[in-house]
Amino acid sequence: MNQFSTKQLIRHLFIVAGFVLFIQEVLAQPTSPPARIRVVASAPADSEPGGRVFFRPQGFPDTTCPPDFPERRIYCRVYPSGDTVHLLAVPDSGFRFAGWSGGGTLGEHQRELTIVARDSMSIHAWFVSTDIDSARLRMLRVSYLRHAGVVRFDPHGFPVECRNFPETKVRCFLYVRGTEVTMKAKPFDDYFFVGWWLRDTLITDSVLTLTIVDTLTNVFAQFELDSSAIPVPTKFRTFTQRQLSKEKIKPGKGKNLMPDSADARDSVFMREFGRATLVLGVPQLAKDSIKRYGWIVFKKPKDVQKFFVQTGTAYFFDSIRTSGRGSKLFTKAMVNPKPPTYNNHLAGELAALKLNIAASKHKITRTGFGSLIYADSTSMFDEKSLVEICKFSDSAMTYWRRYNNLISPKALDSVLTLINKAFYGPIDSVDILYKRPLRIEGEIELDSVPFLQTPDTIDGKFFAEDGDANWMIPEQFSLSQNYPNPFNPSTTIRFQLSAFSNISLKIYNALGEEVATLLHNEEMEEGAYELQFDAGNLPSSVYFYRINVTQDGTLRYTETKKMLLMK
Repeated sequence: MNQFSTKQLIRHLFIVAGFVLFIQEVLAQPTSPPARIRVVASAPADSEPGGRVFFRPQGFPDTTCPPDFPERRIYCRVYPSGDTVHLLAVPDSGFRFAGWSGGGTLGEHQRELTIVARDSMSIHAWFVSTDIDSARLRMLRVSYLRHAGVVRFDPHGFPVECRNFPETKVRCFLYVRGTEVTMKAKPFDDYFFVGWWLRDTLITDSVLTLTIVDTLTNVFAQFELDSSAIPVPTKFRTFTQRQLSKEKIKPGKGKNLMPDSADARDSVFMREFGRATLVLGVPQLAKDSIKRYGWIVFKKPKDVQKFFVQTGTAYFFDSIRTSGRGSKLFTKAMVNPKPPTYNNHLAGELAALKLNIAASKHKITRTGFGSLIYADSTSMFDEKSLVEICKFSDSAMTYWRRYNNLISPKALDSVLTLINKAFYGPIDSVDILYKRPLRIEGEIELDSVPFLQTPDTIDGKFFAEDGDANWMIPEQFSLSQNYPNPFNPSTTIRFQLSAFSNISLKIYNALGEEVATLLHNEEMEEGAYELQFDAGNLPSSVYFYRINVTQDGTLRYTETKKMLLMK
């Protein structure tokens, strides 16, 4: 009997020890930031909220939650990221539930909604009076350039979340079918109002009155910049590598020297970079990326002066080539290089272009140089701004593996050299407009440079904020909404990587259970990607897809989005 009790005791001790080790392992795992969920309950056609929303589990109260209003109730909860949360909409007496919304469109119409807590989520629960048919709710969506003007609404309607863009303001409101809405457009200074685009019709009156009938009414308010307010530059100035290599002369006693290109170079460096550094290429932070890529750093104006003139063969940052010593792989930061140890004409032209753009930006030379458009129908840079070409060059230098198939170092070097010499000329005393702060007059008329134009000279060309830039390395990690959505049975999922990383992309059902794995800890280069997800073996439902981006074993980015499978 004692022997049997001893065996039982040992068995229980092993069980307890295993449980303790499991708890320690769980506690040692990195925790994700908490997810904040805000739910607004309201009835757009009434002055009462119309109902309540209950949470299961309750979660933790969010102390940053705004107070309730007479016409709406606001609920704020905090949950661990990834938790499954069930919402239940309960209408007040005299009201019924109309549906859930988020992202600008009416979504699920069942009173119960299951979500996965992530980041900051905002959801609307809509209620309508029993006297109103929910099918009568209509949406008005109005968009316009946010920096050009503003649009006022009467009546205001109830706002719904819409997808906005850096340059475009999008406003969405719910109205009861048959509501008459008046919109007034007010342009900002230096802009004028063109008109309202309703379907394919332009209405030029500044006040537009609509009767909301369709399920979705799209309106675009068009504002334009007043051409009389646009300063038209006539002359620009650029500096060549030779000019930027000039050593700054210190004035002697009793001497008053005129500023020159050396003063311009040093003034540009201090105003643009200050205590920071001038960088050629794209600096890396992750250890894995540092071992694969290289970039150049200059800490002081004197270091930049010593870098010029670069006369060697043009090449990307794939290697460090030294005359008589062969070459070696170029990784991590190279600080303050100079010839003959490092001699790369392409790197010299990129440094000169950056200084020329910064000189214009800080008004040392004529402003607007960076926004000039490269015009050459035979070039991949046709209709790209000089700032875009500079960013492309940075990416090409560091991420040479990806860009070798797009352009050769020699071809890129030719374009940068052409731009840097476009407005080159000597500096005379009459060119110095001011000494402090330094201002230097332009040298060459823009009209005499056939391959450069101001942006407004390209008639009828609309430049989208996120235009066609497939040859650009993304500046940050991102996960896009799947397309199409809803889908049956397959859809496309796109994401962008700004650096070499390990990627996991998985699909979850509404209960948070993993149902598919598209990528598992895959090593992937920087760039834009798309994957096809086939849900042929899954039932109709709401699903979630989540991307995890890790570098050196550390989670750098995670994002979750919802998609709807309808069979």
